[in-house]
Amino acid sequence: MGGYNSTRWNTYYKKTTVEECKTLPISLLKKAIKHVVENPGEKYRGSVSWSCRGESTGNIGYLIYSEKDYLKARLQYKFTESGLEMDYPISLTFTVLSWGAKRWWFICPLVKNGIPCNHRVGKLYLPPGYMYFGCRHCYELTYTSCQESHKYDSFYKQFALGMNETIPGLTYGNVKRILEEPRERLSNKSALGAIHQRIVELEEKERKKKERLARYLTAEELCRQSGLTKDELEKLGEYRLLVPDTKDGRYRSKLVGWGKKLKEKLYSGWDYESIKSWSRKKMECIK
Repeated sequence: MGGYNSTRWNTYYKKTTVEECKTLPISLLKKAIKHVVENPGEKYRGSVSWSCRGESTGNIGYLIYSEKDYLKARLQYKFTESGLEMDYPISLTFTVLSWGAKRWWFICPLVKNGIPCNHRVGKLYLPPGYMYFGCRHCYELTYTSCQESHKYDSFYKQFALGMNETIPGLTYGNVKRILEEPRERLSNKSALGAIHQRIVELEEKERKKKERLARYLTAEELCRQSGLTKDELEKLGEYRLLVPDTKDGRYRSKLVGWGKKLKEKLYSGWDYESIKSWSRKKMECIK
């Protein structure tokens, strides 16, 4: 993501799931919001923390306050690895329920493709490798259950299309139904032996892909190993000189060397436009 209220949107391998993100539901701020509404002019400070298997994985502080008759939540947190401190406001709004009670919402603060989101949402998310909380739609998040349920859909369609001449009338739905049978039954059907083998190959391919992606570096790790600052990395990304390789903002480990070269140029006083021209000429020489 670029500066506050802006994001970069690239082509990635796979969508990030909400389960991978830190989630901030408006319900956790309900007590603070009620206090500020009932006590005009006062502020309420609190915190939210996350844990996994009993171990803390992060925490943020928040401040609920009123500004020009509008309620806002100021989020304050720090990234441990980079030391980067975040402090920015998010507007709140409400709708009136049929029985008269108010239901509070966040106003998504992100900007996508130059257009402010401003969607009213009940939860905000912070995906790995990003700096700001935003809505699920801006970050194009999905759910693990959705990914698993459609894991082989593209293969089913391609297989049905390829086998249609051999088995007339074979459809995507037929293939999916057959392949979802228990493995022991599937392996005993000689006519489907090739399909069974292909599924095994796909699962192995998926496993290797996950292992490969696990070796990728976060933005903080890349900065630490290359000597770049977070701001420098963001700026280099804007000039397309150093961009993430995965949707969750991770980089190939071999980019550490490239990052060190770019850091040397910046340290020598080069501006980003000059570095981009130098990089373009370098690539042309390689070709």
